[in-house]
Amino acid sequence: RSPVELSNVAWIELIGILPEYQRRGIGKRMIESWKDLCRQKGIKKVHVMINWRDWWMQSFFVSMNFARGELVDFQADL
Repeated sequence: RSPVELSNVAWIELIGILPEYQRRGIGKRMIESWKDLCRQKGIKKVHVMINWRDWWMQSFFVSMNFARGELVDFQADL
């Protein structure tokens, strides 16, 4: 059984802002727009996976009211 109800969950897979446009609030506006669209569609949770060592992205998402969730990333080298 999944730890999250998949019918009302959205994932942010990628967000990127060119360096010369960073720190202008563009990423924040993108995330807020995405969250608004999700709310309109009845989605209750938005997830994003980021690198544990990427403190800058962690800080960004914490500032956007994201908190560490219950999911844990597992991977295997092939």
